[in-house]
Formats: sequence, structure tokens, C-alpha cells
Amino acid sequence: MVPTAYIPVNYIPVLISGKTDRRRLRQFGATVDLRQLDEGQVNKAERGLNDFEQRLRQAWGQTLKVDAESIRLEDNFFVLGGDSLAAMRLVSVCREQNLEVTVANTFDHPTLGAMASVVRIQDLQKYAETSPFSMLAQTADSACHEATKIYGFDQAAIEDIYPCTPTQESLFTFSLKSIKPYIAQRVACIPSLISTDSLKRAWEDVVACCPILRTRLAQLQQERGLQQVVLKESISWNESTNLAQYLTDDKQRRMDLGQSLARYAIVNDSKDGKRYMVWTVHHVLYDGWSEPIILKKVSDTLNGLSIGFQTQMREFVKFVRDTDEMELQAYWKRELKDAVGPQFPRLPSRDYVPTPDAMVEHHISIETGKRSQFTMATLIRGAWALVASQYTRSDDVVFGETLTGRDIALAGVENIVGPLIATVPVRIYVHRASSVEGYLQAIQQGMMGRTRYQHMGMQNIRKVSRDAQHAC
Repeated sequence: MVPTAYIPVNYIPVLISGKTDRRRLRQFGATVDLRQLDEGQVNKAERGLNDFEQRLRQAWGQTLKVDAESIRLEDNFFVLGGDSLAAMRLVSVCREQNLEVTVANTFDHPTLGAMASVVRIQDLQKYAETSPFSMLAQTADSACHEATKIYGFDQAAIEDIYPCTPTQESLFTFSLKSIKPYIAQRVACIPSLISTDSLKRAWEDVVACCPILRTRLAQLQQERGLQQVVLKESISWNESTNLAQYLTDDKQRRMDLGQSLARYAIVNDSKDGKRYMVWTVHHVLYDGWSEPIILKKVSDTLNGLSIGFQTQMREFVKFVRDTDEMELQAYWKRELKDAVGPQFPRLPSRDYVPTPDAMVEHHISIETGKRSQFTMATLIRGAWALVASQYTRSDDVVFGETLTGRDIALAGVENIVGPLIATVPVRIYVHRASSVEGYLQAIQQGMMGRTRYQHMGMQNIRKVSRDAQHAC
């Protein structure tokens, strides 16, 4: 490793034993801005920045909230404080500047100079909007007629029909067995400054602009898997005067095929005299990333701000469907070949289905070098694999992980309202003779290698081979 700078010190801190106090040295080093050592001198390598390098440097500065002028060609995105979420934000910022860069580019080419070499001008034609009903095996009229006949929809109100993602199918299937984990109740006390009518109008505007919130599921004979049926419909508000009773009754109501997957209620509680809004929503319509987007849209509408346009869920569905299925199967066969390590934690039987009814939180303060090239997610994966390896006495560790699913090359993916989460098996080899850096580097590279294959769905990954079935 070649040093990029030398820091003069008056003395080296030592421990009582006389050995160098490396911790104090690291703490001191973390407080030093290496750019200050240049005393304002311009690095020669920066004088000839081309257009891509200059624009990318501005995008880095905006994303990482640092002075763009201080960023050098040899600087590392992650060393400057970036992580996987920052990489997703960078993609969005670059798109605004008509530059095309992917999350994979950020990890594969983390320095400014290297990343600039793979940046491209955005091809606007590549992002043509997907037409309604274009992902059906049959005609739109035929599909609408069948959906109307089976589920009683108003055929004129059907705006679009397109397939569910593998994740949506899993979420809906599991919810038929156990409602609680897959249907959420969100309760908000309405402030006195907000009228009930204005809150209703705000939600109605948001639902009108977000097709996923007007979506129901259907099973059609000529189509493979479950279909999403988008309806032109307004909110049907429920009302109550007893919050506790409403929540209890609401929990008992199922959300089945053809039924609304979101419910809205205003409760004027007679016990405490307060007003509440209750939003009950199925997980097939949202995830932890998109819920804040929905709520922000409601807030913006209440404040008279424009909601704006966002990429729709059907664009993501099209992206998933366009992935080569044979390539997906080949990857997971290869990735999980001979993955026969013991399960951790061990379940009573392979058919046992856990039903969580509690959550345990443990907060850990982690000291990481600000200038680390590894993301926090990589460190956590590595630590968990080491723990699992110790308990199972196996150096071949496999565990399930749920990802945001948004680190993909799809324009506007960060603003899509819908469940883009992906659950995948993560396989990590714990090589005892490997260095910590080599171990973490392999984990981080493995994570990026899985990105394009993450949306196959666990239920489909299980089917690719016997080893995959065992691992999942």
C-alpha cells in the first residue's frame, strides 16, 4: 500500500506495556483532514479534469455533502463517507445531470477517476414508459372482461393489469396463512390545526397519483401467476367513534383476491375526544422505503406543494420480467452448489414455519474508521457470518437477507411507491487464513454480484436445484 500523505507527530503514544497505542493513533488520524496538508495547493492530477470528471465530482459533493472542490481524482467514494444508500442517491443526482452511473459502478470503480471512466451520457430513449396492459399474454379487453367476471370490477374503471413480482406473490401467499405480519395498521392523531376534510382530500390526491394504492390482486386463467389490477377509484372512508374497537375489528378483516388492499378510516374517539386517522395497508403495496414517500406526499399536499411525478411500479415489474430467466437459474445453481451447511438458528423441523410475536432490540455502538472502504452492511454481514460459523462449526455459512432491492439500473427506482424489497440467500465462506481486508472484500464483491439476480424470489430460487432447496 502506497501512502497518500505523511502526518508529522511530536511523539508516538504508547501503552503501559511500551507498545504503540494504535487506538489513539487512529483517533488522532481521524481528526486530520489530509487536504489541509496541501496548504491550498492544487494537485497536478486535478488540473486536467475532463467534463465527466468535473460533473461527477459535483455529484459526489452533493451526495456526500462535502465541498466538491476538495475532492481529488484518487479519492474513494466510500472513504469519503459513502455507503450503499449514498450510492443509490448518487445515481439519482447523476441522472439529474444527464449522466448514467449505476450502483455497481460505484462499488466496482470507487475512486473519482475510475468512476468517471465508466460514466455515460444518459440515453433517454432507453427509458421509454411502459404502456398499460403491455405485459399481458392476452388482449387487454379479454383480461379486463375476465377480471370483471370473476371479481366484479367495473370494467371501465380498470386502468391497467400487469403481473406481480415474485416478492409480492410471496407476501400475499404468506398473508393468507397469517394476517398479522403482512397487514399493517398505521394510526395517527390528527392535529387540531388540520381539518378532517383537508386531510381526506390530501390522501385522495395521493392515492390518485399512486396507482399501487389503487391496486388489487387477481388470478387470470391465461396469465402466469398473480396479476395486479389497477382501478380508477376513490377512497371509501370508514368512520368510528371508538378507536380501540375499530382497530380490533379491522384486524379481523382479510384482504383476499379482488378485494381492496388498503383501508382508510377517520375515528372521532368518544373516550379521549381526539381525532385519529387509521391507514390499514397490505405489504404487497408498500415497503419500508416507500412508506415515508407516501406520507411525505400527504404532507406536501397538506402544505399546498406539488406532489410531482414518480416512476411507477409497473416499470419495476417490467425490469424484473426482462431479466433472463435462464441466467437467473444458472447464477443461483452456481452460487448455492454444495451449500449443505447446517441451519442457524436451528429450527425444530424443516417444515416448521416461525410466527414471530415479539421483537428484541439491542443497540450496539460501532467504531468504524471514517476512511473505511467497506460499508456498514458489509461489516454486519461479515460479523454475522463469523458468529454463525462458530455456532454451526462450519466455514460455509448461508443465511437469508432482505434487501431494499433498489440498487438496480432503473431510472427513478429510488422514488417508486411499492414493495421493491428482495429476500435472497447469502453464502459466505469463512476462510480462517484470510486477512480481515480480504474477507470483507470478498463479501462486498459477492453482494454486488448478487444485485442483478436478487429479484428472482426465494420461492423460485428454491426450485433451481436440490442444493438451493436445502440452502433456502
